[in-house]
Amino acid sequence: MKIYVNGMEYSLNGSDITVEDVLKQINMPSVGVVAELDGEIISNKDFSKNLIKDNSKLELIRIVGGG
Repeated sequence: MKIYVNGMEYSLNGSDITVEDVLKQINMPSVGVVAELDGEIISNKDFSKNLIKDNSKLELIRIVGGG
């Protein structure tokens, strides 16, 4: 399966891949992350429920605090 994460192409093996699975594969913790899958904002609690399709576009933004 081919997907795009923040504009970069990734090839993933398997089916029934979720947003949570992608985060694990790219070593990004899910805490403090905002995700948009094919133009739709995904809630953190739904990362393990939303299945990714071939050629999906996933945008990930990591929120960082500071001062």
